[in-house]
Amino acid sequence: MNELLDRLQRNFDISDINVRNPAMTTLKTGKDSAETLLRELRAREGYTHLNFITCIDYIETGIFTLVYMLHNYTSRHTLG
Repeated sequence: MNELLDRLQRNFDISDINVRNPAMTTLKTGKDSAETLLRELRAREGYTHLNFITCIDYIETGIFTLVYMLHNYTSRHTLG
């Protein structure tokens, strides 16, 4: 998992990495790199299952956050 996170940090604008347990990690990325990151995770890293997608709306500030939860069946790891 550390190799994957190092690779993602080198190639994408990610922050706030949080290893919640050995099978689940969360991270944040900006809107400019989100689509490319998701495609990379699917095509090259084996995260082929989208568990869910949801949105958090901070209506007072005019901001919303998209949350994706992805799963890799080979490594049995979930990435949010």
